[in-house]
Amino acid sequence: MNEDIIQAAFNIGGCIAISSSIWKLYHQKIVRGIHWPMMIFFMSWSSYNIYFYGHLVQNYSFYAGFTILTAEIIYLYLLLYYTYIEKKSDSYSSYLEEYEEKAISGSLSKTEQRPMTAPEYFGNRTNSVPRFLGKSPLKFISSRKTTRK
Repeated sequence: MNEDIIQAAFNIGGCIAISSSIWKLYHQKIVRGIHWPMMIFFMSWSSYNIYFYGHLVQNYSFYAGFTILTAEIIYLYLLLYYTYIEKKSDSYSSYLEEYEEKAISGSLSKTEQRPMTAPEYFGNRTNSVPRFLGKSPLKFISSRKTTRK
C-alpha cells in the first residue's frame, strides 16, 4: 500500500469523524464548547491540502481531501446557523421577560398594551438575512429543485 492511499484513508476517516459531529449538531440544534479558531484553522489546512496533494500528484489524497473539506464547511455552516438562531431567539426571549416585568409592575405605556409578536419585534432586520435561514439548512438544500437535461 502506498503513502497516497494511506493519507486518503486518514482524510476519509476524518470526514467520517466530522460527519458524526454534524449528525449530532443537526439533531441537538444547540452549539456548546466549540473553539472557532480551531475550526477555521483545520478548514484552511484542508483547503491547502487539496492544493498540496494536487501538486504532488497524489490523486487519492486529492479527492479524499474534498470529502473532509466539504464536511468541515457543512459543520461550520451549521455551527454559524444554530448560533445565529439561538442569539435571535434569546433577544426575543429577553424582550418578553422585560415586557412581563413591566406588566407586573404596572409601568406599561398605552402603546405597549400587548407584547410584540416575533415578526413585529424583528421588523426589517430579518430582511437582510437569507431566506433559507427560516428553516433547517438541510431541508432547504433537499427542497431545492434541480433540473437535469
